[in-house]
Amino acid sequence: MVEGVESDDFERSEALLSLIKVTKRHLRAGADVPPDYLPLPVVVMADEIRAPYVPQSPAVKLRQDDVAGWVRHALLCAAAWGRLRSHPIA
Repeated sequence: MVEGVESDDFERSEALLSLIKVTKRHLRAGADVPPDYLPLPVVVMADEIRAPYVPQSPAVKLRQDDVAGWVRHALLCAAAWGRLRSHPIA
């Protein structure tokens, strides 16, 4: 499961932000973004939300209706956390 928060420009962009996590913790500022995320729009969360304590960490910025983008993000998180099982094709 992944979750998103509204960007400051949500009313115009309809975009939500979700931190990139390759473990149970989000990537830290300046960390390399995994290559599988390159097709997705990656931003620095603090550049998109002006509020105290917003992390300077990489996040995906996806329209709330971008089903393919949200599915990709969720699958990448699940794979990184070891939650996907491979089943042999019968």
